[in-house]
Amino acid sequence: MGLLFSSCHKDKKSEYSHPDYFDNIFAKAELMSDAAPAQALLFVDSAFRRFDETGVKDLYRKYLFKATCNIEALGKRELGLLYVDSMLYAIREKEGDPEFAEDRARALFKRAEILEVQKNYKEAFANSSKGLEILEGIRSLKDSSLLSTYNCMLFTISYKQGNYLDAARFGALALKELLSSGNSYRNFKKIQAKYNDIGCSYSRCGKQDSALFYFNHGLQYLDENKVRYADVKFAPIFVEVAKGVMYGNIGDVYLKLGDTGKGEEFYKRDVRINSQRKFDHGDAQCTQLKIAALYFAQKKLPEAIAEMRSIRTSLDSFHNIENELKWHKLHLDYLENSGKYDEYARYVRPYCKLKDSLAKANPVPRVDIKDEYENIKSHYNMALIQKKDTQKTYFLLIVVICSVVALGIAVMLWLNWKKSKRLNEQILKQNDEMQLTLTSLTESHKQNSTLMQVVAHDLRSPISSMIAITEHLMSYGELPDDDKELLQLMHTSGSHSLEMITDLLNMNTVAEGMEKQPVDMHTLLSYCVDLLQFKANEKEQKIALQVEEITMMVNREKIWRVISNLIVNAIKFSPTGAAINVIGKKEAESYIIEVQDNGIGIPQDLQGKIFDMFTEAKRPGTSGEKPFGLGLAISRQIVEAHNGKIWVRSQPGEGTTFFVSIPITYKKRNDTIGEPFWRKG
Repeated sequence: MGLLFSSCHKDKKSEYSHPDYFDNIFAKAELMSDAAPAQALLFVDSAFRRFDETGVKDLYRKYLFKATCNIEALGKRELGLLYVDSMLYAIREKEGDPEFAEDRARALFKRAEILEVQKNYKEAFANSSKGLEILEGIRSLKDSSLLSTYNCMLFTISYKQGNYLDAARFGALALKELLSSGNSYRNFKKIQAKYNDIGCSYSRCGKQDSALFYFNHGLQYLDENKVRYADVKFAPIFVEVAKGVMYGNIGDVYLKLGDTGKGEEFYKRDVRINSQRKFDHGDAQCTQLKIAALYFAQKKLPEAIAEMRSIRTSLDSFHNIENELKWHKLHLDYLENSGKYDEYARYVRPYCKLKDSLAKANPVPRVDIKDEYENIKSHYNMALIQKKDTQKTYFLLIVVICSVVALGIAVMLWLNWKKSKRLNEQILKQNDEMQLTLTSLTESHKQNSTLMQVVAHDLRSPISSMIAITEHLMSYGELPDDDKELLQLMHTSGSHSLEMITDLLNMNTVAEGMEKQPVDMHTLLSYCVDLLQFKANEKEQKIALQVEEITMMVNREKIWRVISNLIVNAIKFSPTGAAINVIGKKEAESYIIEVQDNGIGIPQDLQGKIFDMFTEAKRPGTSGEKPFGLGLAISRQIVEAHNGKIWVRSQPGEGTTFFVSIPITYKKRNDTIGEPFWRKG
């Protein structure tokens, strides 16, 4: 019994992930990502193409790596945000499953990281609070780096807003969690940075002894671990740069303690390290400015002027707008103290202009950290209550409308019987009443359409649960054939119902009010193919993808639905073992998407009817799949809402090709159209 249980448990997990294969893949890719991130991404894609039994968690890990690599190594936060959305989409059907709770929380925290860097603190808090709420429901948390991400975000906001004591507290919590979350190179970089951040926070709030404690421990941590990562490309340079930054910060502490000799000594250590080629010239410039200010304060004018000239030469070679502003401020102070007022007046206007431009470019929104989390939770609870009240209102409205219509009909019949002798007058009265009733029914139709959308949306969760339960029951040991057949019927019926509900939710798509955003079509088509390959595997089919990269302004969810409908149709009407091709290419001012199959084809007399809503041109798939007749009609609505076209070419027995043409438009920036806005300089 024990062996049987353990074997069933193992098989179930193997559907989710394959760590024996992918752990080594992601370990190699992580080592490559710092020096060659683009090659690391290609390496991961190649590994996934060679593996035919990809699980949900495998796909989730792929999108997690791509999001992290694009954000941290390539600086492409918008593309990273798309991959974070893909992480959530990959596990969308596993919501409520404890096996995926940490994965969902990690995706929400990753999204919060990006939003925090973009200074969208409100949304960052909303996503992180959802992630934290998920973690609170887990009894044993395996990965403490999730909580460190949350505390790191609170540290950053507190520090930027001048709440240095709070920042130190949040930083210490993050450091504790990072120290217990593994020995990866990426984690090593985060830990040394957090030592430095906490020291700076304590220094800013006047606790210099605490600041020295964390700076010295940070230097010790760098020395103890540098040998471990000596083979990682650029790691030795990174360690020296980090030590130089800490030397400069220690110099600040000694100056605040009144020991100018030690302060100058540590400043010069920093400059000797970070003024080297391929090191952090911005930090070296900032520290040189502190040395020059110290010389001015000590009346060492020749040394101060020599330092200022050295900084000027460095700024001309390695421009840094913040250090440029500090240099001009120090120069103006020198001119004012030297009595050179004419030269001072000439330099003050450019300095003020530079200062104003820097202040406008880096605004710091204010956020009440202590109250924000509680506010978000209370708003969430209120939203749930309002949603329930809205549903009750809809049901009550339906009852009232039905009662009014029934009463109106009864009154009409009674009047007709009562005044049968006055036929002509009665006809006129009935006409008026019919007009009123028609108006009421039109309004009722609109409300019923809205209700249908609400009901369809709410039916998704219980039907998804039903499918999950049948899958769980079928995963148990041997069952009687009758039970297996009934469970399979329930699973098939549930899947069909879920498909129909999804189609109903996408009905009546129009251009007005439809939100569009820049979408990387290569990424969209790739993860659409990745997700549907699972369905194709059931019929031993292969989906090939050939795409020209382009970023377009479209509604990502709607276009995904069109592509998904066409690929599902290709799978449904193709024989076992067939090949399906998905092609994306630019032609003139349009982007063409083709979905080709080698299936049963479409007769000529049905080709004009397949795009009609509730069409009679329905045929079962090659394996008996049940058709609904809504997918192609909804696809045409979505494409036409994007000012595009959809058409088909097919011969019975020779396969079918569906074409989607969408006009190429980009988001405008500075009144230009063309290159995607985040790739512009």
